[in-house]
Amino acid sequence: MSTCTIERPKPAPAQQATAPKPAPAKRANAPKEKKLSASERTKLKIANAFEELLCEKPFNKITVQDIADRCGISRQTFYNHFLDKFDLSIWIYHQLLARTTRRIGIDMTWEQAVRAKLETMKEKKDFYSELFRQNDANGLMNAEAKIVYDYYQDNLYRMVGKVLTSFESYVLMIYCIGSTRMTAEWIKSGATLPVDSIIAADKMSMPAFAQKAFLS
Repeated sequence: MSTCTIERPKPAPAQQATAPKPAPAKRANAPKEKKLSASERTKLKIANAFEELLCEKPFNKITVQDIADRCGISRQTFYNHFLDKFDLSIWIYHQLLARTTRRIGIDMTWEQAVRAKLETMKEKKDFYSELFRQNDANGLMNAEAKIVYDYYQDNLYRMVGKVLTSFESYVLMIYCIGSTRMTAEWIKSGATLPVDSIIAADKMSMPAFAQKAFLS
């Protein structure tokens, strides 16, 4: 940390005295950077290797040994962190939402978060397209809607103290199923529709109680 010399100020005429400047405002509730644990660094290493491999060959042709070899770990180390490739896929998706959807009302608006998510998926459309083509019960295609629902439910409670009724919960799940399934189809078809169009459609179809919290 640099040091500085503080000089004694010269007396100023009373009429020239000025009030001290207020301290700059700080952004409330901004997420703090944290140092990654050894386990988290290993997970990222595995995820990066998996993403590279999935751009080279189909999901069902990639083995755990392939992933382990690519990132220089043992198969057991992989299984110490993930159950299988599907579990790894879900973890990667959670990391995307942690950088976008979870930050709604913290340091991002709903539109900023959704745009960041869609732009990332579009940039990596080959990777996400292959994930969405896996129809396994444990795959991302079947898990995505519930994952997004959970993040939205948490955001509603954190932002406005909203506790969903059983009917509202049902309506929100319908919305999440529809929006995530259409996003998956968008990615699988080459992500040609403009992101702005998807955002506009998502806004229009969002339940009124969610619009009030996220779009007001």
